[in-house]
Amino acid sequence: MRPVVTGWFSEFSLLSEVQKDAAVRYGTDGDRFAGATYDPTSHYRASDVFAFFEEQSLTPEFLRAVSLHQLERLAVRFDALDLPPALIRRDRSAPPEAYGGFLTLVSPRAPELCRGLGERNVRVDVRGDALRLGPAPYLSDRQLDDAMDALGEACAERPSFRENTPETGSQEIFDE
Repeated sequence: MRPVVTGWFSEFSLLSEVQKDAAVRYGTDGDRFAGATYDPTSHYRASDVFAFFEEQSLTPEFLRAVSLHQLERLAVRFDALDLPPALIRRDRSAPPEAYGGFLTLVSPRAPELCRGLGERNVRVDVRGDALRLGPAPYLSDRQLDDAMDALGEACAERPSFRENTPETGSQEIFDE
């Protein structure tokens, strides 16, 4: 199935051309992704956001420093939980500057842990076996600490988890 019309703005660059058949016409370059009538409201909002950022001195450098502080805090707090790597782990080879705005934790139970965190009012992104914690600049250190405490609780309550003891040796920690 193909649309009859792809949208006024999508076809805008083609208006001067004479159409010789009934084929669906797609705009060129980025125009092909333009949709219906353009709504400039987002520009007014963006203008207000830029003004607010300027009033509050929220420069890219300041926001990056806040982000790095938050990511480092989350990483340190995660490490302090001392959770079994078979349950959840993070890549310690990369510095916080390389995190890209998220602390990514890897767990075969990532979707379960995401639900457990959600039950504790902590919102994270889950992608397969990756939990991504992306702190926002308006979050306090206390809120970040609380989120890590919630992660510890969620990890402890998973029914599939059992402690690795000398009796169990290095066997798998999860019951499938």
